Amino acid sequence: MHTRAGAASDLFQLMRFKEVQDKLSYCGVASAVIALNTLGVPGPDFGFRGVATYQHFTQENFFDRRTEKVRPASRVLFGGMALDDLAGFLEVHGAAVITVHAGDEPDPAARLRADLTAALGDPTALVLANYHRGGVGQDGGGHISPLAAFSAPDDAALILDVAGYRYPPAWVSIDALIAGMRAVDTSVDRSRGYVVVRPATP
Repeated sequence: MHTRAGAASDLFQLMRFKEVQDKLSYCGVASAVIALNTLGVPGPDFGFRGVATYQHFTQENFFDRRTEKVRPASRVLFGGMALDDLAGFLEVHGAAVITVHAGDEPDPAARLRADLTAALGDPTALVLANYHRGGVGQDGGGHISPLAAFSAPDDAALILDVAGYRYPPAWVSIDALIAGMRAVDTSVDRSRGYVVVRPATP
């Protein structure tokens, strides 16, 4: 494992709200929940047997009437979500999102390095990646997880995999990650990529 992440790290901030996806198709749901809670976006009321009530997102309360307009919960359950769906879900829940499709960028690796350096050095920003596992040398198909750190000397990003029952956190080279992001999501016929997430300004 790489050990030099420099100042560009959200690892400890993200670990407080780290979740494992509840269902095989919920990688995007789990990643969005982690991001919203980590950034302090107020969620639905979440009570503990009447003792106290908190505003907190869970994979159970993530879907509501607003999210149905982005992608119905049943379609996420049986088909997951595309990158633009992820952005839409985050926005209806109170986040500001920049969406980057790797296939639309003239130099996606340079864009990713710049965005990671800026976002991971900013406590009010996070990066969620949508990539094909084959591009990063893993078994499986499309997947979404947070990027927790960036090591410039190693030119690698730390994926905080929400499928923790299957893969641990892993350092992946930027070139490999871009290969995974360039893969076309056949459900929308568009390349994968990543989102930069911040709390929406009032």
